[in-house]
Amino acid sequence: MLFDRYWPKLLRSYVVEALTRSKSSEHASTEEAREFLKPLVGHESIETEPAAYSLRQVTEGRYVEMELEALRPVDITLHILKVHRTN
Repeated sequence: MLFDRYWPKLLRSYVVEALTRSKSSEHASTEEAREFLKPLVGHESIETEPAAYSLRQVTEGRYVEMELEALRPVDITLHILKVHRTN
């Protein structure tokens, strides 16, 4: 399966990204983390390639949530990304 082959690379890329971000003295509370993880309910757009993939993007204020799904051989979520845009 594709995810089985790529998850170690994805994990490494997330670790590298986290380590290279500028240091901040800000710390999120548990409630702020819960709020961040709630699904967005803003403007939704979907891009799809039939029988290949579906990319769903939701924008709400300064937040963007993206979900990439493989459609073959079975529907499976490959990647989820949620970010707070700063610019």
